[in-house]
Amino acid sequence: IIGIGLFGIGIHVLAMVSLIGPILTLPVAGAIVIIIGGLFLFMVACFGFIGMWKRSRRLINYYAIFVGILIVFQVVASVLFLVYTLNVVGEIHKEIRKAMFGYKTFQENDPRRKAVDGLQWLLKCCGMDFGLIEWLSSQKRLPKSCCFDPKDETKKNKCELGKEPAPFDIACRDVTEKTIRIFFAVVSGITVSMSIIQLVAAGYAYMLANYVY
Repeated sequence: IIGIGLFGIGIHVLAMVSLIGPILTLPVAGAIVIIIGGLFLFMVACFGFIGMWKRSRRLINYYAIFVGILIVFQVVASVLFLVYTLNVVGEIHKEIRKAMFGYKTFQENDPRRKAVDGLQWLLKCCGMDFGLIEWLSSQKRLPKSCCFDPKDETKKNKCELGKEPAPFDIACRDVTEKTIRIFFAVVSGITVSMSIIQLVAAGYAYMLANYVY
């Protein structure tokens, strides 16, 4: 179950990185490592199950050793990933601001334009530092993503002040930083919690192996 959980977390992280990939160069190695780690942990768990079923001391001991190695790997990877993320928040803001500044020069199908729209709709924000006033001063109108889902082709209405739905009134800077910090803190917290559970399981497996003849 823990292995499947890690696999799901890795997929979710990879999806978020892919969403803003056109405007941010973020490493996907962390997500890939989590995915591979989850699959490997699942296989190790199956290995331990077989050891229990066959009452094999050797297989159970191998299971405990593999889980111990994975615990160290997961904790170190989580801490490094969290520290890296917190250190690049400023660079993330810079790249998003740059993409928003060039938004009006991008074609409709430009991946950078789609990334800005996707980010604004996902975080329910509009503009980078000062909110929707930035869009009104730079291009005299608001992007569709400040009001509507940019992928919804049925919504042909323009996003305007005084009309429903009202444009998002939160600037993306603060909500982006908060979301990034919370998301990766939660991911790291979950990974560490899983490591503790695995540690208990590994200890239990080791003790159980001493009772298997």
